[in-house]
Amino acid sequence: MGADWFAAVCKQSFCSFVKMVLYNVLETISIFSFAKQMMLREFGVFKGGTP
Repeated sequence: MGADWFAAVCKQSFCSFVKMVLYNVLETISIFSFAKQMMLREFGVFKGGTP
């Protein structure tokens, strides 16, 4: 029973760790794409402003 409890705890903490990592990765990707959009918009404005 002790080994089963240990395995269950390891599995649970591992699952939560994977979820946390995936969430952080998704958040980083969304922030990066947002920054890329802002940069493209800024460069588009600069390009449009110059003759």
